[in-house]
Amino acid sequence: MNHKIVIKKPIITPTASGEKQISAWVEVATVWASMVPQSSMEDEEAGGLVGVLRHKAETHYRSDVTAACRIYWGTRIFELAGPPINVDERNQKMVMVCDEVI
Repeated sequence: MNHKIVIKKPIITPTASGEKQISAWVEVATVWASMVPQSSMEDEEAGGLVGVLRHKAETHYRSDVTAACRIYWGTRIFELAGPPINVDERNQKMVMVCDEVI
């Protein structure tokens, strides 16, 4: 684990019309992790093609990280592709599959 990453979670607030929106991202933790590229693909977003880089982030287990969280690695932002994986269900190691849209 040789990269320092920041894990953040969204703060959800209702709009005037009652819809939910993300008003801010707050830090859950700053941790050491390994960030390993897994694949790249193209996806349609807002009527155009964008590149998506999928990474695997591995760090020590944390119970406060959910699929709604983001990973900040320097100036790069990664969205979790699903809930974190508790490796071997031992509460020691956690793997997060995440996507960076470029």
